[in-house]
Amino acid sequence: MMSLVVALFETFNIAVMLPFLYLFLDNGTQPAEQGHLLAAINKALDIIPVQNRFLSATVLIISVVILKSILKLLNEFFI
Repeated sequence: MMSLVVALFETFNIAVMLPFLYLFLDNGTQPAEQGHLLAAINKALDIIPVQNRFLSATVLIISVVILKSILKLLNEFFI
């Protein structure tokens, strides 16, 4: 079960990069139609108390990577 959670965070780790890429490629504009995952990531970016969108995307990426690493270590410990 824990392996499944770690795999989901691996996928989420890649999905979190999308807003970061939009900042570089499209000058910060978001696509007109967003899926549920991208909309949730954008809401998470809005919750982070940083004025700059680039910094909030960076904080979100670092947070997800740290959380994924902790879950991966716990998974290895319990196996």
